Amino acid sequence: LKTHVMWKWLKAVKGIGPLLSASLLNTIDIQKAEHVSSVWKYAGLAPGQKRTKGQKLDWNPFLKATCWKIGESFVKNKGQYREIYDTSKLFYQKKFPQEVKEGKRTLYTKGHIHAMAKRRAVKLFLSHFWAAWREKEGLSVSEPFAHRII
Repeated sequence: LKTHVMWKWLKAVKGIGPLLSASLLNTIDIQKAEHVSSVWKYAGLAPGQKRTKGQKLDWNPFLKATCWKIGESFVKNKGQYREIYDTSKLFYQKKFPQEVKEGKRTLYTKGHIHAMAKRRAVKLFLSHFWAAWREKEGLSVSEPFAHRII
């Protein structure tokens, strides 16, 4: 791990330690991930990805669990991604001020808002991680989608 090109970068991120770093570096193939959305999809963080009985998963469950752990780590550690979590949580609390009953389900609970804010922080972290790794490997880094459509 200490000899990997991304170790110093990962070590500088508050909340990411050797175990989470090793999990990311061993699971993601940066050569195949031409866009950050490829990483998000492989991690099970793309919109609409859900388990369907009888269908093969199109993501890596180990990487998805690693991303969940990263999100929890960001919440517990006061770093730059904790700030993203906090601002995202405030945004979602304003956007969804009340819980919504939809049949038997209740949407936008405190737990839902926590999970949405955590997911946003993890996805932003993955985009920074992806771009830094691609640059260090001398691979092309595509412009973010949001920048291309404006």
